[in-house]
Amino acid sequence: MEGPSKTVEPFMGHGAGLGRILAPEGLGRGFRPQRGLNLPKPKSLESHFLQFSLNAFQVSKLTSLFRAVEVLNLCLTMKSFRLILSLAACLLLTSRAFCSLVDEGNAKAAKGDFDGAIADYNKAIDLNGNDAVVYTFRGNAKRNKGDLDGAMADMDKAIALNTNYVDAYISRGVTRQTKLDFDGAIADFKKAIELKPEDVVNLNNCIGFANWESAQLKPVIYYHRGIGEKEGNGNLDAAITDFNKAIELNPDYAEAYNSRGYAKRCKGDLNGAIADYSKAIKLKPDFAWAYNNRGWIEFLETNYDSAISDATYAIQLNSTNRSFYDTRGWARYSKGDSAGALEDCEKAVGLSRVGTWQAVETQGLVNLIRGDYNMAFQQLNNSFQNDPSKRYLLPFIEKAKAKLNSK
Repeated sequence: MEGPSKTVEPFMGHGAGLGRILAPEGLGRGFRPQRGLNLPKPKSLESHFLQFSLNAFQVSKLTSLFRAVEVLNLCLTMKSFRLILSLAACLLLTSRAFCSLVDEGNAKAAKGDFDGAIADYNKAIDLNGNDAVVYTFRGNAKRNKGDLDGAMADMDKAIALNTNYVDAYISRGVTRQTKLDFDGAIADFKKAIELKPEDVVNLNNCIGFANWESAQLKPVIYYHRGIGEKEGNGNLDAAITDFNKAIELNPDYAEAYNSRGYAKRCKGDLNGAIADYSKAIKLKPDFAWAYNNRGWIEFLETNYDSAISDATYAIQLNSTNRSFYDTRGWARYSKGDSAGALEDCEKAVGLSRVGTWQAVETQGLVNLIRGDYNMAFQQLNNSFQNDPSKRYLLPFIEKAKAKLNSK
């Protein structure tokens, strides 16, 4: 979001007044052409732009909106009203072309066509390289396709252009979070909170989507800062405080309930976690992670039928997530369904990155089912030694140990 300057209103776009279109941010009322600017003589300049307007306003000949405003200021000194109207029309058409490109890029990004979106944003930046919003959009598209360094560069540029642009700090914070730079992410989210987004004017220009209202914006900031506290610093109390604030600001924020439930589970508050997961599911019935997370607690509480039911529904919603098969596999084995457990665990291992603790732990259960008790004991015991909070592993470790001793 971007608020108007005290002296110059920002470049707006669709539906904006001519005064706004002709004054991109950074140009004061007393702006004049730079010295040495190579411009035609007044007479030829006037005839050039009159012809320019008659030729369908060939805006591609304007190298930038800033250069066009330089020319317009010269026109004002010439008091050539025909020339002023002609150039104003050209600027209006250029602004519409800029906004149309941003709209098209947003539409493509919403459909997952990030390469197409970036191409449109590039063209928009060619028309106006001083708009913080379009750099933020392009950065988001780059992040979504995995170009985190490119995304960071665009977010940095957006913030350099407008140090009060809340969305840019949020987007950079999310990018830093993805890069596992949790301290940097928290710093960006804190900055966004300091900017008091409730006082920022809503963007009603040429943004085709994500017109943030402050009621939507602030809970998102607290939510992501909570994620950073939990994942980066392991500060569960601070994370829960931020999730509480997000929920206070937006009582329908399903993701915040889900994440708070996970933090509560890590603190040992299983009943509180179950309540939060259930609330997230009520708010968002297709929230696969909330079903899986509730199912895992049901497994821990030996409520295996409910665990299997929740995990199965999560798989129906998303059949490519290893964690969902993992949850159902542990619950099935605990209920006595070794064949079903083996099928689920092998599927989970196949979807896991090699060498991760999840893959090793689940492979331990696979080996226990197959009768390779020595390997099962090593894998399960090593996982527990690395994280003693995983007390759910103890019965399986003892079973593998007992099988080894009975040989």
